[in-house]
Amino acid sequence: GGQSFMVDLIKTDVVAKYPEQGEIGVSVSTTLRAMFNEGIDKEQFVSEKCFRLYYNGTMVDGTVDYNIDTKEGIFIPKDKLNGDSQYEARITGKVRDIFGNLMGADITWKFKTAETVLATTGGLIKNKLGNVQIYISPNALGADEEVPISSYTPVTVEPPEGVKFTEVAFSIGPENEVILKKPAILTIGYDKNIFPSGFIDIDESKLKIFTIRESNPGDFDYDNPIGGTVDINKSEISAPVKKLGVFGIFEDVREELKEKAISNVNFSPRVFSPAGTGQMNLPSKTGISFTIGEPMNVSITVYSPSGRFVKRLINNQYYGNGDQVEFWDGRDGNGNMCPSGIYIVKIEGEGLTVLKTVGILNK
Repeated sequence: GGQSFMVDLIKTDVVAKYPEQGEIGVSVSTTLRAMFNEGIDKEQFVSEKCFRLYYNGTMVDGTVDYNIDTKEGIFIPKDKLNGDSQYEARITGKVRDIFGNLMGADITWKFKTAETVLATTGGLIKNKLGNVQIYISPNALGADEEVPISSYTPVTVEPPEGVKFTEVAFSIGPENEVILKKPAILTIGYDKNIFPSGFIDIDESKLKIFTIRESNPGDFDYDNPIGGTVDINKSEISAPVKKLGVFGIFEDVREELKEKAISNVNFSPRVFSPAGTGQMNLPSKTGISFTIGEPMNVSITVYSPSGRFVKRLINNQYYGNGDQVEFWDGRDGNGNMCPSGIYIVKIEGEGLTVLKTVGILNK
């Protein structure tokens, strides 16, 4: 018989990258990965450092590796990356496949690391798509923290009867858990058209945010939903959260009757600036968070310190039990900006009333 030999017609290419091109909010302690469409020469890939990372044109020190099983090139930076900075990753054209064929052209892509939120000032962090944002009040963090936001796929999801997972979940903040001294306001957008099957007749008012349970990080804590306030027009849900971590959206149609109460009324921030005072880094609106023990209709009204009516924010609106948040932009019922001063916010429902003060500072 004649001799047979293999002809390799596959052009070597990178088929998946992490972080992705244009990704923002990447953790400063990230490991970079690039998956190839075919096996490559590991020894040459590692010895010639075919996976590189650049910051402002300078090569970043790090370790290059290659996983033969997954066909992944790996780059582990030696030190943490700088926060809120753009980096360029590069797979050099020197890559050779297992037959010795040269890839030929460099493949480069860019990403941006997570912002570091200063403990003293707090701040508003958004992800690349803008469908997730979290507002952290001044002095809510014990130390400056990077706050990356990434989509999250849970290992196990075993909700009880009456609870369904929308498959929308995000990890917010560093890997180690961060407890906040004041609640942050988390808003997650969703697209009900891409919810999994089983959501044909979804009741959006029954959507709630759940977080991972501490005893079993693999699954969500179904006994203690965070809750949340759904804005059906904007397709988003907002809730006050007491720590950074993993948050997912579920439909919860269980009817739990808890005590009749309105509690945990807080403002994030306690003082805000509708005029947008740049120098003090104050947001132009405040989140009014509160917890209700059982489903009820709630009204929220703002008064001046002398008791004069300023604005009806919410009029007899239905809420499920749990933690809720509504926003006030510091304007009165006619749309005029309210002057600096202290205002009284009144939350009432089912014969219960809670009063709390919030400050406006327009400089």
